[in-house]
Amino acid sequence: MKFRIEVGTVRYASAGSNFLFYNLTASHNARMMGQKIIIMLLNYLQDAASADDGHLFVRWFYLLLWYKDDPKSQQKFRYYLARLKSKEIVRDSGTVFSLLTRDSVKKITLALGQKNSFSRGFDKILHLLLASLMENSPVIRAKALRAVSIIVEADPQVLGDKRVQSAVEGRFCDSAISVREAALELVGRHIASHPDVGLKYFEKVAERIKDTGVTCIAIISRIGDDESSIQDIVCKTFYEFWFEEPTGSQTQFFGDGSSVPLEVAKKTEQIVEMLRRMPSHQLLVTVIKRNLALDFFPQSVKAIGINPVSLASVRKRCELMCKCLLERILQVEEMNIQEGERRTLPYVLALHAFCVVDPTLCAPASDPSQFVVTLQPYLKSQADSRVIAQLVESIIFIIDAVLPLVRKLPQSVVEELEQDLKNMILRHSFLTVVHACIKCLCAVSKVAGKGAAIVENLIQLFSNVWMLRQ
Repeated sequence: MKFRIEVGTVRYASAGSNFLFYNLTASHNARMMGQKIIIMLLNYLQDAASADDGHLFVRWFYLLLWYKDDPKSQQKFRYYLARLKSKEIVRDSGTVFSLLTRDSVKKITLALGQKNSFSRGFDKILHLLLASLMENSPVIRAKALRAVSIIVEADPQVLGDKRVQSAVEGRFCDSAISVREAALELVGRHIASHPDVGLKYFEKVAERIKDTGVTCIAIISRIGDDESSIQDIVCKTFYEFWFEEPTGSQTQFFGDGSSVPLEVAKKTEQIVEMLRRMPSHQLLVTVIKRNLALDFFPQSVKAIGINPVSLASVRKRCELMCKCLLERILQVEEMNIQEGERRTLPYVLALHAFCVVDPTLCAPASDPSQFVVTLQPYLKSQADSRVIAQLVESIIFIIDAVLPLVRKLPQSVVEELEQDLKNMILRHSFLTVVHACIKCLCAVSKVAGKGAAIVENLIQLFSNVWMLRQ
């Protein structure tokens, strides 16, 4: 049996109640059948009525909505209203009603809803929201973006609309940080799960990632998503952002005497700017680890084996990034500016993240002890704040991880490092720093060939201090 209604064609399948809706039409027979479908829906809602009157409110809603969209049909409205008040069940549709399932009712409701005034006004609503992005008030612009975000939550493909893309990308460069953050958050929330949409915004997002007001936190936070496919897409996104070798030769370098290409230095700064606004570097550790292994590539690529050239290229870029971070730490120190430690911290945290994944990145073959010798003077800091504690703890971790990779340290460096660690153990109030110093001191004794002598000396020192305090 076939019949046509205003909102589409409904086909009744003899095997059950499977309804398919398509091919919008308009005819007298369709209007008549549309009324029957409405009655079927009302009957279903009345038959499924619950004690909390939820279904009753739904029926009232539909009656008012249909009356609003068709005010000329007052007689039809009065008939429906009388039925609703009397709670009469009229089975005008014969046996079809008894075969309606919840899924069928959902499809009927969706088809009827496509013709109501609210659904027809979607484009107008979206147009008004996009126009609000040009308002003078940044508060209104940010709220408009959040409203668009709610629409995108329901249908991420809306981001692919040219009008929406143009309006949202325009807010990437907004004068207000709150608006820029809202725009990046809107795109970042869906760029990983919908790569086809993400590719359209990729270039603009890459340009704005270095902005101190907007970062890729929204994207990197998805690295812990329950779906492994989302994790893979996030890792691939950052591979293309930071770790993929660009085409063409790199002739510009970071600074005088530096061997770090300018392009790598810019990518490194982007990583640091992101870390400034993150509570820890743990998410970055995951991204670095997976990019060094390139384990996010499709299964078809993994089956034939990851290209060794690609693996070597990523490792080389990571080594250059570590070298750039070390140079930046020295540059910030040389500036001798206020709160130098606070400005140095994100560079040290980024270096810590790379070292956690692979300490050999901080032990270049040309000079394995370079990082140890360069960072050791920072252990002489007399300050005892939380920022200093975090800075020193990361530096000690790096030194501790690299020491086993160094064949031999100059005796003067070993002695100075040993003394600095001892002093810090005695004076520092943060137990995490004290624990890191003790662990590193054991590594120093092993490298120096002193065995347990340093530790025994340390125990004796603690005993003397304890006796003096009694």
